[in-house]
Amino acid sequence: MDYRIWILIIAWIGIVFILVLGYLGFDFISVVSNSMKHENETLFVQFWEKRGCNLTCVRGFPLPGGFQGGDMLIQQRTSDYEVGDILSYKTGCFCMGEDIETCKCSDIIIHRLVDVNETRAVFMGDNIEKLTKNDISEETIEKKFVIGKIIFKIPKLGLVRALLNCWSTGCNSVDCIINGNCG
Repeated sequence: MDYRIWILIIAWIGIVFILVLGYLGFDFISVVSNSMKHENETLFVQFWEKRGCNLTCVRGFPLPGGFQGGDMLIQQRTSDYEVGDILSYKTGCFCMGEDIETCKCSDIIIHRLVDVNETRAVFMGDNIEKLTKNDISEETIEKKFVIGKIIFKIPKLGLVRALLNCWSTGCNSVDCIINGNCG
């Protein structure tokens, strides 16, 4: 059989897979930054040890190695999550009332949940070295802005979206596409 037939079969299976997951309430997200890339695993583990989570605990986290620009993530919309999970959430929100539907938000961020209580959630990216060097710390948000939990990653499948994001911001460098840096 001709290899082109196999490519078409695989493409159709992929499309059906994406449609079924979408129907079941899953989202596909392309990563456009490296705030979750593990450049220094030791700093990452030390950060969590200070919070009472040893190496065994850290290795038990979902996606313990983080992810990087160009990866494709599969997200499940849920309000069931715990410290260590990677969640997406809305930031930069202006709300006309208490209902989340009245809010206009500027960004969606994907970071690891560091702490949570009844009304608030605290997040921080996994790239501890880069974040602390740039004086970025944890971000606290209201729990109503949490969208869902990242359950799976497909490395480099989101490169096309990352490329489009870089071009839309006027950055045409390879570093933008691979590392999320425009400079």
